[in-house]
Amino acid sequence: MSADLASLVSRLETVTTRLEKVAIGGGGAGDAGPSSEMVTDYGDFIAQYVDAFITATNKVNSNDVKKAASLVKSLAEEQKKFLGIVAQHAEPTQEVIAKLLQPSSDIMTEIGRIKDATFKDREFSFYTAAINEGMTAFGWVMVKPLPAPYVKECGNGAEFYTNRILKEKQDKDWVSAWKGVFPALHDYVKKHHITGLNWDKNASIATLASASSVASCPSGAPAPPPPPPPGPPAASSASQGSAPDVSALLSDINQGLSVTSGLKKVTDDMKTHKNPKLRLQSAVPYKAPAATKPKPVAKPTAAAPKKTPVLALQGKKWIVEHHVDRKDLVIDQALMKHTVYIYKCEKCTIQIKNKVNQIILDGCKKTDVVFDTIVSSLEFVNCQSVKGQVTGSLPTCSIEKTDGCLVYLNKDSLDCQFITAKSSEMNISIPKGQDYVEYPIIEQFKTTWNGTTFVTEPSESAE
Repeated sequence: MSADLASLVSRLETVTTRLEKVAIGGGGAGDAGPSSEMVTDYGDFIAQYVDAFITATNKVNSNDVKKAASLVKSLAEEQKKFLGIVAQHAEPTQEVIAKLLQPSSDIMTEIGRIKDATFKDREFSFYTAAINEGMTAFGWVMVKPLPAPYVKECGNGAEFYTNRILKEKQDKDWVSAWKGVFPALHDYVKKHHITGLNWDKNASIATLASASSVASCPSGAPAPPPPPPPGPPAASSASQGSAPDVSALLSDINQGLSVTSGLKKVTDDMKTHKNPKLRLQSAVPYKAPAATKPKPVAKPTAAAPKKTPVLALQGKKWIVEHHVDRKDLVIDQALMKHTVYIYKCEKCTIQIKNKVNQIILDGCKKTDVVFDTIVSSLEFVNCQSVKGQVTGSLPTCSIEKTDGCLVYLNKDSLDCQFITAKSSEMNISIPKGQDYVEYPIIEQFKTTWNGTTFVTEPSESAE
């Protein structure tokens, strides 16, 4: 290897080492201080809380949940690299910030895909939904001026799903580990980035621009060379040839007003507005607009094929799917250990005899369900204009993302607990004498500060 080539390789290795130090927030002894503490504390947060969450997830018997959790760890590590850059550079343009945060955005998108793919997995879908809802807390890096409250709000948003996990799976270790991430992240953000990302105001953004350009290149490829210096200014026309003779022009200008004496005068017979003959000659005959061709009528697209209706027992679950305009659906062989899952039914009435463990209506429209007794809960998810009637007992009713829901209770089920989220037009009908009386479930609330904490109560218009 020649001396020149060895020198070039040595220089490339030096540049690569420096860029790696920038990415992880490292550096020499001169880096000690608040900026390095910012990155160190975030590393401690990952080691103590994110790793504990990964350990708890490894005990869950679902590859999808484990994959989503590993992506959360990758998201935290990617954010640590970004904070290492923040600690050593002044704030760049939003375009540069978006480029630096693109890997984190891709990870969040992949977690959302896993959540959507496990939507029908009733055993573990609440795990992936809780991860998807909570991982938005890592978006605090784009929040100004108070990112810490945003982290806390995202953690609270995941509680709906973690409560379901506690109720159905009793997985306290996993819920505790996931919920523990958000207070720790909140405290970190409040300590180091209370009003937004704590960029180094004394640093330069020039090296950051070069680092981001290197990051966009393929692995191992050198950064593009800087643009060449501007060329010499173009030569003026005077230097390229002899100057034109302007003596005649100056002579005409010196004549003053007499310079116009040689112009031809326009008489009245030359003016269109004073000579009618000129107006007739210049008139353009009327031309009818060309007939427009009728637009071709688009052929109606073929309707999506209807899916085959299903009413069958699969393991311990009754599946009722894709029925339309059926009023005679009856399940009369249900057992207490069975779950009834009703999916994408429209204009139907389903009667369920005997005691069952749980009934779930998912994505149904104008569908009614009548049942005897439920051991666990009645659930409405993503439904429209649905009704439920109990003739025995019902401990819990959950309504989520549903518009229009009416539940008929009897005297044995008046102690039923209702859990609602993101729903509207919800009513409960209870017997009084020979009639039923409807009571609405409150949808509108007001939150006020009482000097110590925020208190939420029904708004006056909702009462």
